[in-house]
Amino acid sequence: MVGMLALSLLIAQAAAMGGFSGNDPCSPYPCGPNTDCMVSPLGVAVCRCKSGFFPKPDTITGCGPQCDDDDDCSNSQNCARGRCVNICEEGICGINAVCEPRNRRAICRCPSGYSGDPFTRCTAGHTDQRILTGSSSTHSSFNSNPFTGNRQTIVTGSDSFGGSFSSAPSSSFGSSFGSSGSSFSPAGSSFASSSSSFGDDPCANFNCGSNANCLLRSFRAVCACRAGYEGDPYTGCRRSECVENNECPTDKVCHNNRCINPCSTSCGVDSECTVRNHVTVCQCPKGFTGDPFVSCSPASSSSLASRQTGGDYCTPTPCGANSKCRVENNRAVCSCLDGFMGNPIEGCRRECETDSQCDANRACLGFRCTDPCGSCGTYADCNVRNHRAICSCPANFLGDPYSRCYPECTQHEECRPSQACFNLKCVDPCQGACGDRAECRVENHKAICSCPKGYTGHPFTACRPFDKSDLCNPNPCGTDADCKPGTDRQGNDRPVCFCRVGYLGDPLVGCRRGQCIDHADCSGTQACYGYQCVDPCTSTSSSRSSVCGIGARCDARNHGAVCSCPIGQDGDPLVECRASFRG
Repeated sequence: MVGMLALSLLIAQAAAMGGFSGNDPCSPYPCGPNTDCMVSPLGVAVCRCKSGFFPKPDTITGCGPQCDDDDDCSNSQNCARGRCVNICEEGICGINAVCEPRNRRAICRCPSGYSGDPFTRCTAGHTDQRILTGSSSTHSSFNSNPFTGNRQTIVTGSDSFGGSFSSAPSSSFGSSFGSSGSSFSPAGSSFASSSSSFGDDPCANFNCGSNANCLLRSFRAVCACRAGYEGDPYTGCRRSECVENNECPTDKVCHNNRCINPCSTSCGVDSECTVRNHVTVCQCPKGFTGDPFVSCSPASSSSLASRQTGGDYCTPTPCGANSKCRVENNRAVCSCLDGFMGNPIEGCRRECETDSQCDANRACLGFRCTDPCGSCGTYADCNVRNHRAICSCPANFLGDPYSRCYPECTQHEECRPSQACFNLKCVDPCQGACGDRAECRVENHKAICSCPKGYTGHPFTACRPFDKSDLCNPNPCGTDADCKPGTDRQGNDRPVCFCRVGYLGDPLVGCRRGQCIDHADCSGTQACYGYQCVDPCTSTSSSRSSVCGIGARCDARNHGAVCSCPIGQDGDPLVECRASFRG
């Protein structure tokens, strides 16, 4: 719980740093419902639960009741009025009996050296403490153990007991002893039962009403209302009007779970009675004198004169031990002395003088049972063990828990360059950051992941050995260029880039779509060469300007070059045309 408070301190401080109203860190209000906000000596907003409430799960989120049902409490407790109360409350077992809570049930037994009914009274005497066992037939000794279930009720029998006992580990009485059809007779040393066998734990299949518990009383299943409830436990128990005085109006007290006016029986004859803060105040009326708790009688003239000056309203004092009496409005008013508590009419007492008089999680400080965790430092966790505060710094905090705990870091810059701040602690950011087989280096508090030489893949997922197919994955070539694995002149594996069909350009930079793929994409006077529509008569040779021979004529027809010698010339038009020498 104190750890939650430490976290609440940090969050409240952060919230306050972001939005103070003036110098008040509690404005705007940083805490959750049912909380109080206080300012620590360090100027930090501290969120604490109001009295009777508990963190749910921390005071920044808000506080609520300790429990809503039994499942919120330990197996030794039940939920009553929002608090977990011990099942083995005072008075549930008999005199001198021992109570053990098991699975939210009170198990009563007589201690060693005692015998009797643990639900009424255990008396001292020589006993053989065993679990009572019996068989289905009538015998003077019980040599079997038919009791099963999860309840262990220990019955003790003295040596003078007529029957004999057999030891049995962890058992429970499965039959309603003394009910119709079965009997237990010490005098005759016999155990008779009309049933063939004992069943399971009587409470296992015994249904009580709502807010009621099943108990074993004299070997019978008995229903009883839980603490703070009343009514018929076999049909249903309802919440009592009160359990403590503070649940009643201030002019009433809680008696037998009812808020009543205590004046009907508290004061003496002819005295006046008032109730202040659940405390009965008795005093003789004006003109009377005497002990207001016994009897008041008409005062003499001298005593009346003294009364009028307020001289003897407190003489003799109507107050109890460790209290003081003062006169207000011609009436005696009793109050406890400083450092004392209780009913000032009956007598006041110190809340404690030793730690043993306080709960285990409280210490006796200044005669009061208080939380000893005040000795812990700022942001420290506190666990109280045997009335002593055990202080420790929370996880990822440094410092002296008895003076001040502080986080190792709140931002990356507070760590070394090779570290990063996570959860208030400087850690290696490479831990768990990269994928399988990946390498990690830290730069400026950040993890940089990469695959090692000879490996490829996604370094944040996994790296794997390099394969020849990885030369082109991802594609290292330019736009609209394809890649295939190949080799260079030295025989080393290299990616080979080439433009796709119908494209031209530099495959390492980018390819662009050509004008054509075949001749049909061009006009009849053009041909498709290198994905470009060109004049088929134009030679691609630097030494020739035409595809035809010297002196020949070239005509572009149907995407091709047609060579012919001009009129008056003959020869091979693909080689050379010469003047004709015909006679």
